[in-house]
Amino acid sequence: MPIASKSLDKENIPINNLPPLLKQSHEQPPALGLFDSTPQSGSTHQGQDKISCATIPMPSSPLSDPRKYYDSSVSTLVKSLSPQAEVSLADLNEAYTELANRIRTDVDTINDEDQAHHSLAVFRKNSASLTQALRRDIMLIRIEPSPEELTSLNTPTNEQAQTALEMRYSLTYNALRLLSNILSMRPLYKQFTVRELRFFLGDIVAVSMTSNLPCAEPQRIRNFILWILSNQSLPADILSPYSDTMAVIAKHALGSGLEKSEARTNCLKMLLKLVTYYKAKFAPSLVSFFSNLLPLLLSPDFEYRLLATRIISCLASARLEDDSTSVEAFQSITAKIRDFIAEASSRTARHSELGGIRAALSPKCAVETQNPGWSLAAVSSLIVLSDYGALTHRPSIGLFVKTLSEAASQRRLKPLQPVIWKCLVWAFSSVLDMRAKSDTPRAEETVESAFLVVQEELKSGIGEAIIAAVVSRTLSVLDKMVSSNHAPTRADGIFLLSQVLGSIGTPSLPGKDIPAIKSYLPLELFDDTILNSTSETISSVVEAINMKSPHLLWQLSEEDIIRKWDTLIDIWIIASTAVLRDPDTALLKNLIGAWQSLLLVQTQLTQGRIHLTASSGFTGRVSSTMAGFLPMSIPNGSVEAPTRSLRFVSSLWSVAKNVFSDPWLHGLAEDLLKKILMIQCPADTLDLHSTWSSLCEDLAASLDFFCCNEFAPNRTVTMRLWRVLARKSKDVDLLSEHVLVTLLKMSFGKWPTTNNDLDLWRELLSKTTSKAAVSSRKLVSDILEDNHSKSNIDPKQFLTLFITAGTIDLSDLLSALYPPPADVLPLCIQTLRFVGQMIPFSSSVLNTVTFFQQSLQLWIADESNVLSSADHKEVIRQLYCRPLDMLHKHELSISVLDRLSVFLACGFCHDQSGLGPAAFTRFWCATYRDVEEFFGRYPPPIVRCLSVLNDVNSQLVGGGLPESQFTPCSIVPDSDPHSGLSTPIDRSRRGRASNSTPRPIYFEAHSAPAGSSNVSSFPVAPLPFLPPQSSPVRAETPTTPSPKPHEDSPSLKRPSPSNSDGDNQLKKRKILAGTGALPPSPRGARRKQAFEGVVIPRYTASTAHRSRESQLMTPGPSSQDSFSMDLDEENLEARIVNDVYEEHGEAEFSDDHGHEAIGLPSVGSNTLKPSSSRVFQNPHSSVGRHLTEPLPAFPAEDRPPLRRNQTTPATSNTPAALDALRRAYTAFSSETPMQREALMEAQHLVHTLSGRILEQMGKCFNSAR
Repeated sequence: MPIASKSLDKENIPINNLPPLLKQSHEQPPALGLFDSTPQSGSTHQGQDKISCATIPMPSSPLSDPRKYYDSSVSTLVKSLSPQAEVSLADLNEAYTELANRIRTDVDTINDEDQAHHSLAVFRKNSASLTQALRRDIMLIRIEPSPEELTSLNTPTNEQAQTALEMRYSLTYNALRLLSNILSMRPLYKQFTVRELRFFLGDIVAVSMTSNLPCAEPQRIRNFILWILSNQSLPADILSPYSDTMAVIAKHALGSGLEKSEARTNCLKMLLKLVTYYKAKFAPSLVSFFSNLLPLLLSPDFEYRLLATRIISCLASARLEDDSTSVEAFQSITAKIRDFIAEASSRTARHSELGGIRAALSPKCAVETQNPGWSLAAVSSLIVLSDYGALTHRPSIGLFVKTLSEAASQRRLKPLQPVIWKCLVWAFSSVLDMRAKSDTPRAEETVESAFLVVQEELKSGIGEAIIAAVVSRTLSVLDKMVSSNHAPTRADGIFLLSQVLGSIGTPSLPGKDIPAIKSYLPLELFDDTILNSTSETISSVVEAINMKSPHLLWQLSEEDIIRKWDTLIDIWIIASTAVLRDPDTALLKNLIGAWQSLLLVQTQLTQGRIHLTASSGFTGRVSSTMAGFLPMSIPNGSVEAPTRSLRFVSSLWSVAKNVFSDPWLHGLAEDLLKKILMIQCPADTLDLHSTWSSLCEDLAASLDFFCCNEFAPNRTVTMRLWRVLARKSKDVDLLSEHVLVTLLKMSFGKWPTTNNDLDLWRELLSKTTSKAAVSSRKLVSDILEDNHSKSNIDPKQFLTLFITAGTIDLSDLLSALYPPPADVLPLCIQTLRFVGQMIPFSSSVLNTVTFFQQSLQLWIADESNVLSSADHKEVIRQLYCRPLDMLHKHELSISVLDRLSVFLACGFCHDQSGLGPAAFTRFWCATYRDVEEFFGRYPPPIVRCLSVLNDVNSQLVGGGLPESQFTPCSIVPDSDPHSGLSTPIDRSRRGRASNSTPRPIYFEAHSAPAGSSNVSSFPVAPLPFLPPQSSPVRAETPTTPSPKPHEDSPSLKRPSPSNSDGDNQLKKRKILAGTGALPPSPRGARRKQAFEGVVIPRYTASTAHRSRESQLMTPGPSSQDSFSMDLDEENLEARIVNDVYEEHGEAEFSDDHGHEAIGLPSVGSNTLKPSSSRVFQNPHSSVGRHLTEPLPAFPAEDRPPLRRNQTTPATSNTPAALDALRRAYTAFSSETPMQREALMEAQHLVHTLSGRILEQMGKCFNSAR
């Protein structure tokens, strides 16, 4: 009857349908012994051969035939996986037994890793199949037998069924036996993959954890698995996933009794194996059942005592060596040890059969057992695991001191094991921790009494060595103290560190009662040397100690510090890191003193010398130590920690400067500066940035400047270093000429320069020229001749720096050459063109323009008329219009306006083309117009420019211009305040206008090239020739009324008014006529204004807006012609003047009124629209209309409005100042309330004006006399 096939686990391992059990009756089951692999012989079935596993023939020479030695058994196991194979249980048992016996026979050969082990290749080749077969047969024991397995075709008897089950379960034993060989031999388990080995381990753990195994003796299976786990040698990474599960298995196997059992023995061996070789992985898991181990120290069976002691010692060693072990877990152990000692030391326990814990751990008893070290190892391990808590517990102190006293009297115990020594030193040196943390009132008295007992009773060298270690602190304990999270403990450790290093420099003075005897600690107490020493070495160490007083054991000798310098500096780094995290001024001072001692000890300390040197290798160690405190990344939040770290590094650097000489510091400063310059310190963090800059400058002062140019291959580091050195160079007396020139070359074209870099470079260049007494041109030429400076320089950067370097001389040279001789003029023009071409490539157009503005003012004004008209226009276009268009997006500030004032004003000087004023208008409208922040703060040159614009169109000026700067102007018929505002056009809309047809004037808006600007040409007088503001301005006004054209004329018709922009934020102004003023026209109304017979129509801004929206234009060139008719700049002035003559007549543009121009363009909307300031006239008017010819009349609906500026009639002889006073009086006559500040300012102006009037009246009376 075949065995039912079932899934054993999640892997769905297939199980072969085995043959019926009746066919197996001829085979006796193998022996079930765990350690005896020989099967037991028994009765056999009649008619069958007697076959026994013990009688399997073995080869005479092991591994004689590597190819076939294991092949037969492995082949049988592999074939059993096939459903078609006829493999019985007897065959499987035979294959497992034969394979296990042969492996055991060859165990020495297999474990010899020097051999090639060709015979094991069959395991690697069939590892997957072997894994599948082993897992199938091991997990078979967990499956309940089906009813079909217990019956057969001939109805077997109960004995036959029992025999069949035994043979079935014997298969699991034999599979486990083979698996134990595989897991215990490294060459064998290396033939399997990590995944397959984890499958094996998981299966046997799962079998052991099964509560009810369906077999006769399940405990024997579990014991066998414990034995396998105690003998395995798998790597820790394979065992670690099952650490918690194996801990549970061990806890169940230990139980709570003390009697000896096979399961408890195997469990202790398994735990010892795990905690010995895998302590870091398994120590936390074993802590959970630590209370089950402690009673075994009192077990009557000495083997259990030794096993428990070794396990506890390994746990103590893990507690000392691995700081990552769970602190919470060991804190629970402390309480368990204290409770165990209290219970085992009670009166009841002392009168028991064992005599209590003191009797059980007595060294005398240990000597009798021929293993004298186990009791001392057990006590020292309990001391470590209980931490300082046991030292505050009187029963624990009594046990520890008594046991150690008895152990000291035994000479055979003097050469202690290393782990025992480490435990004792660590435990007793934790007294300060206990004093700081313990809440017991009498804790300190208890500890002092405990040490008095130790000092009195431990008379041998061991006792004195322990006391010396306690009072002096080993380096490992010192490390533990400074690493403590408890602030008082950390403070004690830092103070002790400064005392230990007190032999360098000035040591602390001893107390009153302490004799002034200088004593040094033996170095053996500060490392693991004493842990591996013999009794003679320990005695020599004890003899080196003069007294046991801790006050005299405070210092190490210089030789000891040098030998243990790396260990001491590591402890110092740990302490410094902790103090920086939780700052304390006193502790930082101690750390700085310890740092000085650590540096001094590496030098040749001689009298009379201050600055010393050390080895070159020591430089790297010091540099890495200091760099470890640098904050390489600045957090987004608080910057207190990075600032504190930088200040600490600055203090360390100050100590190094006081110790070592300057030549030795060069390399240290260079290494540190490379790292510090990589720190990105935001400029807005003032304290942090100031500390960083100060440290950089301090380090830079110690650098060798002759190597600055090749400081680092990192361009970012070089750039930041150059900036630090350039700022440092402000004190030119400290730097030589060569150093300054080196700094100039250092940045020439190496990285993209910023405005600050250019400023530093110019300042550095200026100081270099003053110190070297040479011209900047000579320095620049020297820099250019340097091949290194010219290599890999971007052309734009090269030109930028060249312009920057040559600015100092070139600007003065251009100024000195004006007016140039005739033979030099072509060279000057070429130089100006070169400057104009370089300005756009400059990284700072503002700086370049500022440097050149004095010379540019002379050439743009050209008062000597040395330039031709074409050259003059090119100069204005390249050196004024183009830079000004590039400054549109510059940051707005009054300082920038002050720097540009001279340059901006020069565009109005002697510019008959109108390019300069147009460029200024674009710039002003795009930047400072109507920015209230700058109202009333305009520089005088800017105010004069705005006054000229105000005469043309007040809307171009905006607010902020004082009333005294408004100049009275003549009446211009076409004075629409919206003329040219917000009317950017495309080149496709430009065209050459006909002389016989009025043409609307278009203006480009944003940053168009000066050479292609389509700007209306108008004459503007230079600023020095402007008439005084108080003098009246003449106005030519025709006196003959113009005939009124027909109202239906299509060329004169305008659209209806619109309210879209009716207000347009225009101020209403009164138009003065004679001695009186006409009332203002209401907005939106059409009315006529009569001035000496001239009827001028008036309409609102909304009407102009509607006319622009509807794009109704006067007759002109077609749009198709305009595409190919670009404006000829050479004839720009003549054509536009002719056009204006057609519109307004020649009388309005006489030479005396050259400064009165039509409206300038303004930058505003980006929409393409025709101008609204069109001239509406009779289409039959000619170009050469006589001056006396009357202007044509306009319908009332289509009359253009008057200009919004204040105008004075030509017939009026009233001074402009008096008109201004009248307007001021009218403004204050309104009932509109004013603010207090405005009234105060008005009162001040009135007083000032009164004084001025009185002064002029006095002059007038004096002249009359």
